[in-house]
Amino acid sequence: MKSSKGFTLIELVIVIIVLGILSATAIPKFINIHSDARKAALDGFIGGFTSTNSIVMSKAAILGVENSVKPQKLDGTDIYIEDGSIMLTVDNIKSAMNISGFNIAEGGSTDGGNTIIVYLGDKLPRLKELTKNKCSLYIVNSYTPANGSLEKGLRITKEYDKC
Repeated sequence: MKSSKGFTLIELVIVIIVLGILSATAIPKFINIHSDARKAALDGFIGGFTSTNSIVMSKAAILGVENSVKPQKLDGTDIYIEDGSIMLTVDNIKSAMNISGFNIAEGGSTDGGNTIIVYLGDKLPRLKELTKNKCSLYIVNSYTPANGSLEKGLRITKEYDKC
């Protein structure tokens, strides 16, 4: 009687089919991890920014300047507030918090308030490229809702379409 060593062709084909099915179900999950990581990083920035704003405005309240309409520098810091929140300029945000891993651009005045755009990336693109990015945050310090009355406060808009 002959002793067999190794696998038959049918056994090898079955193993290949099983591996193919497993990879077909697992690969899409791993492909989406990059997108989820970018979204999570931007969500982390939101948490850090809102905490920073709360701390800055607490200091402003202690100093009695929290309702300043004009830019107001907080004593003992390089941080400015305006319209009930931290002033939205690149230099001011950099003074208030660590933004390593993020890029910030000023989007100008839109919807009744100043805007900053937060995105991930190594280079500083032009404003036109930023608006096409669709993987960024828009932070506005005051805005005009649909009814036309001016409301003050921070509004954070997530653009996660192309993360």
